[in-house]
Amino acid sequence: MGWTDGVDLVTGDLVTEAGWNNYMGAAGSMQFLHDSPACRVHDTGDQSVADGATLALLWDTEDFDTDTIHAGINTSRLTCTTAGVYLIVGNVIWDAVTPTDVDTAYLQTWIRQGGAAVLASVRAYPTAAASYAQCVTTIAELAATNYVELCVKPNYIDEANATIDLSSHFEMSFLRGPTT
Repeated sequence: MGWTDGVDLVTGDLVTEAGWNNYMGAAGSMQFLHDSPACRVHDTGDQSVADGATLALLWDTEDFDTDTIHAGINTSRLTCTTAGVYLIVGNVIWDAVTPTDVDTAYLQTWIRQGGAAVLASVRAYPTAAASYAQCVTTIAELAATNYVELCVKPNYIDEANATIDLSSHFEMSFLRGPTT
C-alpha cells in the first residue's frame, strides 16, 4: 500500500455512493485508516549478549506484518516500505543480571536507524541481582527502504553473557504520510 494524496472537493459537490467509494475506498485516500502499514515481531528463544558488547536483536516470528516490513535475510531489521511517519516501540526483558560494580553497571536499549543513528535510548542501572524491563519509544519519519533495529548493551554485568528474554518484542506502526 502506498500513500495517496487526498481528493479535492468543493462546496456543492454531490458525493454519491459511487463517488464515496472512489474517493474513500480501496483506491482512495482513506484506505490507510483500516490497513495502515504495521509490524510486530518477537523471537521464540532467548538471546545472549556479552558484557560490554552491542547486539542488534534478531526476530524470527511475526505477530503481524501488513506491509512486508520484516522480510529478507536481515531479521534484526524492520524496513519501511511505505514512506511516512511511524511510531516505533521496542520492549526488552533482561533475565536476571548481577552488576559487578553498582556505580558503573548499566543495561542500555536503543532504536537505531540505518545501522548507526540513534533515534531513542533508555538505560537501567541495576543495583542488585534481578530481571529488568525496558521500553523505548520514538516517532520518526522514514523514507522507503529506511530500516530500524532494536539494540542492547549490558555493561559491567557479572554474567559472561546477559540474556534477553523471549517475551521481548519490536514494532512499528504507520501514523501518517510523509511531511514533505
